[in-house]
Amino acid sequence: MQNEVEYNNIMHSDVYKGINPLQRHLTSSNYTYKPKSHGIGTPFSLHFFGYAKVWVKQRYTPGDFGFEEPVTLTIKLKKGQWYATNVHTEP
Repeated sequence: MQNEVEYNNIMHSDVYKGINPLQRHLTSSNYTYKPKSHGIGTPFSLHFFGYAKVWVKQRYTPGDFGFEEPVTLTIKLKKGQWYATNVHTEP
């Protein structure tokens, strides 16, 4: 995930930091995001009155490091759009 990206309209800054490998210090600062090296599995979601829980797996497979981790997102309906408010990862 790139550091210079506009995400404020879809997720809280803590969520972005929780899913970004650079923010979590999982790789060096010279890492360049390559979309072909990032994969997201099929999400499973449960909705309940404007809130939802989403379970998904994300994968990073660049040459110098790689991992797969389950991610749980808490999202809420905000002004008609889904907004991620919390994230939990299990490396």
